[in-house]
Amino acid sequence: MVSVEFGHTSNKDKSGFVSNQRLLNGYAEAMGRAAKSSLPVYAVPGTSRFDQGETGLDGPCRGMLYVYGKGLYVVAGTRAALFDDAGNATDVTGEIAGSGMVIMAANQETDPKVGIIADSVYYALDTATNAIAAPAITTLPAPNSVTFVDGYLVFSIADGRIFHTALNDAETVNALSFATATSRSDGLRRIVTHRGALIALGEASLEIWENAGTTPFAFAPIRADIDIGCIAEHTVASVADSLLFVDHNGVVRQLTGSEPQRISTHAIERAIAALSWDERRSLYAVYTHFNGHDFYAITSAYWTFEFDVATGLWHERASGDLEYWTARGHASFNGKVVIGSSLDASLHVLDDASYTESGQPYLFVAQSAPLHAFPNGLIVDQLDVDIIPGVGITSDDDEAADPKLMLDWSDDGGATWVGGRVAALGRVGERFTVASFHQLGAAPRGGRTFRLASSSPVMRGILSAKARVRAIAP
Repeated sequence: MVSVEFGHTSNKDKSGFVSNQRLLNGYAEAMGRAAKSSLPVYAVPGTSRFDQGETGLDGPCRGMLYVYGKGLYVVAGTRAALFDDAGNATDVTGEIAGSGMVIMAANQETDPKVGIIADSVYYALDTATNAIAAPAITTLPAPNSVTFVDGYLVFSIADGRIFHTALNDAETVNALSFATATSRSDGLRRIVTHRGALIALGEASLEIWENAGTTPFAFAPIRADIDIGCIAEHTVASVADSLLFVDHNGVVRQLTGSEPQRISTHAIERAIAALSWDERRSLYAVYTHFNGHDFYAITSAYWTFEFDVATGLWHERASGDLEYWTARGHASFNGKVVIGSSLDASLHVLDDASYTESGQPYLFVAQSAPLHAFPNGLIVDQLDVDIIPGVGITSDDDEAADPKLMLDWSDDGGATWVGGRVAALGRVGERFTVASFHQLGAAPRGGRTFRLASSSPVMRGILSAKARVRAIAP
C-alpha cells in the first residue's frame, strides 16, 4: 500500500494538478517522530456563546479591548458595552458613528481612558463613568490609528505625522507634540506598539521609533530604511511576541526583531492578488490562541486563511455555508479567548469542549496531495483512513451519536468531484473503527485527489491514510 498525504495545509498551485492540498477548519499538530502520526490533523476548536442576555450592542463587532481592572470593552454597531468574565454586560453611554472597524488603546490613568479611532474620528471612553465622547482637540488632526506606549496615547495621521497626548491625559495634545515619518512620502496607515517601540507603517515603508525623552515630542526614529509597508491596517496584530500584517505587495509578514519576514505562501498571495484594491484594504485579522497554537486569521469577503505559528502552516476557515469565517474582533480576557461576529452583535469564546460554532455545525475538510504513478494511471482498490475512532457521543442527534466521514475524489485537478462514499467514525466506545473505502475505480495519468469531510459535532481527526493501488500501463 502507498501513503496518501492528506491536507496538513492549504496550498493549491495555479492549476490544481501540481498541488491540490486543502485543510478547512482543521489544523496540524506536530507530535514528534515517536508518535503513531508525527503530524496528525484535527478539527479546529469550536465556540460557545459568551454574552448573556441584553447587551445594548446594535450591530456587528467593530473591535474590542481588555482593560486591566475593568473588563472587556466591545464596540459593535454604534454602541459599546463593558463585559465581565461571565459575559454580563454594562451599558456604555454615547455612540460611535459609522460601521467600519475601530482601533482601540487604553492609557494608565487610575481609571483608564480608552482611545478609539473610528473612520478617522477620535473618541475617548472614560472607564470611570462608562461614557464615550468625541473630545474637541483642535490640535489633533484626523487620526487613522492609535496605540499606547510609555504613558502616551500615540496617533498616526494619514499624511505621515505622528502625534501623542500629554502623559496619561487622553484629552490633551500639545500642538507641537508631533513628528513626521519621512523615509518615504507614503503617509501612514497604522501606528502600533511592538516590544516597547513604535512601529509606524506607511503604504510602502516601515519605521521604528523609540522614546527619546525629548519634548515636546517624546519619540525619535531608530530605523527608517525598511521598504515594506502595509496595505490593510486592520490586518496588523500582535501574535506571540511578533507583529503580523499584510504588506503593500499582498505578502503576509511577521516582524519579530526589526526585519519583516515573509510567512505567506504563493497560494495565499494569489488569493490576495485576486482581490480588488479596495478589497485588499478591507482585509482584517483575528488572533486566537489554543493549547500552544497561536492562530492568525486574515479574512476577505471570499475566504479566510489562518496561520499557525506553532507549525508555520496555513489552513482555511469558514462558517456554515459561507466562504469565510465570521469571527471579527478578538481579545484575551481572564483565561478566555473572546471573538465577535461580522454578522451580528453576538460574542463567543473558543471552547475545546464544543464541536460547533455556538450550536451551528461547521465542516471539517482535508484534501490530499495528488496520488499518481505518472506516466502510468492507477486502479484504486482501497483507501484506509486512520482516524480518531469511537468519537460518537450519547445523544438524540444521530450526527453526534453515529458520526460519519465522507469521501469524494477528483481526477481533473479539483474542477469536478465524484464519489459520495460514507464511512463511520465510530459510535461511543467503538475504539477499533477504521474508515475504509473500496473499489474506487481508475485514476488517469495525472493522478487523483481525495477529499475527506465531516460536519458531525464530535472530535474529528485524521492520523494518516494508505491506498492499495495497481498501475495501468500507458
